[in-house]
Amino acid sequence: MEDFIHLHVHTYYSLLDGQSPVEKLVDKAIANGMRGMAITDHGNMFGVKELFNYCNKVNGKLKKEGKEPFKPIFGCEMYVAHRKKSDRVKEKGDMGGYHLIVLAKNYNGYKNLIKLVSRAWVDGYYMRPRTDREDLEKYHEDLIVCSACIAGEVPAKILKNDIAGAREAIEWYKNLFGDDYYLELQRHEVRDPHQRANRETFPLQQQANKVLMELAKEYGIKLVCTNDCHFVNQDNAEAHDHLLCLATGKDLDDPNRMLYTKQEWFKTREEMNEVFADVPEALSNTLEILDKVEFYSIDHSPIMPFFPIPKEFGTEEDTRKRITPEELSQMEAGGAFQRKRFRRGEYILRAGSTVSQFGLVCRGSVQIECSQLWGERSILSLIGTGGIFAESYALCAGPMMVDAVAAEDAEILFLSVPRLLGAESREKTWYPALTQNLLRICAQKNLTLSGRIFCTSSRSVRSRILTYLSGQAALHGSREFEIPFDRQQLADYLSLDRSALSRELCRMRDEGLLRFRKNHFCLLTP
Repeated sequence: MEDFIHLHVHTYYSLLDGQSPVEKLVDKAIANGMRGMAITDHGNMFGVKELFNYCNKVNGKLKKEGKEPFKPIFGCEMYVAHRKKSDRVKEKGDMGGYHLIVLAKNYNGYKNLIKLVSRAWVDGYYMRPRTDREDLEKYHEDLIVCSACIAGEVPAKILKNDIAGAREAIEWYKNLFGDDYYLELQRHEVRDPHQRANRETFPLQQQANKVLMELAKEYGIKLVCTNDCHFVNQDNAEAHDHLLCLATGKDLDDPNRMLYTKQEWFKTREEMNEVFADVPEALSNTLEILDKVEFYSIDHSPIMPFFPIPKEFGTEEDTRKRITPEELSQMEAGGAFQRKRFRRGEYILRAGSTVSQFGLVCRGSVQIECSQLWGERSILSLIGTGGIFAESYALCAGPMMVDAVAAEDAEILFLSVPRLLGAESREKTWYPALTQNLLRICAQKNLTLSGRIFCTSSRSVRSRILTYLSGQAALHGSREFEIPFDRQQLADYLSLDRSALSRELCRMRDEGLLRFRKNHFCLLTP
């Protein structure tokens, strides 16, 4: 029997299409003696962290037992635009794309895969998150690709009898990925005559497979076999069928609804050897891919958005010049402030508490969070070194409506409003500078908040975008400017779904309302 691992697997993160829990897939693979597996959800990488974490957990147990660790492969079944991802003409077939299995060999490949998938959603979304050849060329390093199912470019063109087009595609991928490009075989034969299933797919697969094997030999490209897994066990087929009805809004007894072959379970090595007994190299080549993939960590610290401090706020050095060390000593002696240290994740101030002090971040950073009754938590802002927080609550002596949490190990200087602004302090030389700074900071934060409310009060996505961009144009005194946000930050600022924001920006660009590249915008005359 040839050894084998799965390289084409959809988890329940292939939303309303895949049914497989990550843990059950890994457990079944290990129980069957597989050395690893890939997950390749449709258009997304939602499941890679769960796969990474669970494999770390089980590998700890395997190590204690003296067994070889189980290797996770992070991948995605991507959609490659028929033309360019910027094309959005329904009549020219731009609504979807050719399927392509993309696997990361190492951490650099993982980062390139992230870029490809992210750009597919941000810049290429048109019914599907689409990449294109231009992006594949740009981010191809340390990636392994397989030609996918019969919806892949090569098999799809074979089935249309476009052999010249299939050859062109093979040559292009071979030239770009070299020995990391594989032609993929699938066989989903429905053997139960009483089972209601898609019986049209298997003959098409066989038709494509015949030519794929011929072209593989001609071009010196290796074959791999996969099973396009969508559920864990064979007896999950009917439950998966119900899931498809939910996804498509159809009744089970609808004669025209979508059907799978019901062969899409996570088959064992023995079952795959039975299906592909005539092409053993396609089985063993899955191990070749496994051996190309490295063990690597995808853990990292949270990546927080950066909000630059306006120039008019001045620098820390400017503040030092305005308030002398002698004045600071006077303030400290009078009990005006105290220093405290906090560990990462530790609460500094809790919602509901009444405060008379505001915080100045001397070292580290502080996260301002809003916790909802049902447990959801939103990050409102990140206060870096030199920033202040809770000043409004301290000035009005009202209860906190938010939590202040140490985003990293932090040192906070707490300043007492009654002490600083009391009658005793008004004769001090530092008093005017302090009150002026407090007023300036509060005013700036109020203006920022008012601007955000103004933008988000609009009902439509377009209105929110136009309101914000118009304000930025006025702020910069020009129709061409750069905004301080990336796409996700802008979506959060405008209280919009990121994909909705990206789609509307693309529509506005296509309508000639604006041009943009990353955070650089140019507003055009309609």
